[in-house]
Amino acid sequence: MITLQDVLKKSTHFLEKKDVSDSRRQAEEILSFSLRISRIQLYTQFDQPIQEAELEVIRKNLARRAKREPLQYIEGKVAFFNTEIKVTRNVLIPRQETEIMVDAIANALKQENLEGKILWDLCCGSGCIGISLKKMFPEMRVVLSDVSKDALKVASENAALNQVDVECYSGDLFEPNLGPVDFLVSNPPYISEDEFKKLEPEVSQHEPKLSLVSGPTGLEFYERIQADIRKNLKNDAKAWFEIGSDQKESLEQLFCSKDNFNTSFQKDYAGHDRFFLLELE
Repeated sequence: MITLQDVLKKSTHFLEKKDVSDSRRQAEEILSFSLRISRIQLYTQFDQPIQEAELEVIRKNLARRAKREPLQYIEGKVAFFNTEIKVTRNVLIPRQETEIMVDAIANALKQENLEGKILWDLCCGSGCIGISLKKMFPEMRVVLSDVSKDALKVASENAALNQVDVECYSGDLFEPNLGPVDFLVSNPPYISEDEFKKLEPEVSQHEPKLSLVSGPTGLEFYERIQADIRKNLKNDAKAWFEIGSDQKESLEQLFCSKDNFNTSFQKDYAGHDRFFLLELE
């Protein structure tokens, strides 16, 4: 008879051999998900026997994680802000740090009369940003757009999952041509080709490169955004962006030297300038 405690020990050792970081926690998460029990139950029921059918599920999920597939893709969902977001390999996994930006946007929107206002989630991916904000502010019209139709399909499913009414459009950056909007938010590709080569296998081998890599410099999408942003925003609009940790000076120069914007930055948990706010004058 093999017990839950035995399986946890063997799973941890297996992931250690595969160079999976934080292997104990990862094993706990996989067992918890595979057996549909809480992590606490792994220890309160440690002597529980495990059936062969249950072992097959555990082995399958461990094999996927051993190939460095992110746990979020194995589980198929992730908690983000006030939502549950479905994730597939067609979309980036929402990061907890992006919640910093969503929280800042929410605090700003609380000060606004949102009746008739439009928020555009550009390069929406899973739709986590726009859907979270629509859930908090149902009176606001929220539009999601992405060049990837596969990503938009996931975003649409996430809107239904969270019971919010959003609009989804396919197009490259501003191609949907919505006209001037009140609020813009975007987490566009901002990684350079060289940076991509140095990423962990969980990212470089499994998450969509289309959503990560901007080009040789990492600034290409922001250069394209800057070229067309003025005609896509109303005169008193606000725009929020996630950026690379070393891109602050480049983006200040790009946006402020060519137009009259008020700009400010917000740091991530590691103390890097990661979020960029533009306010039109």
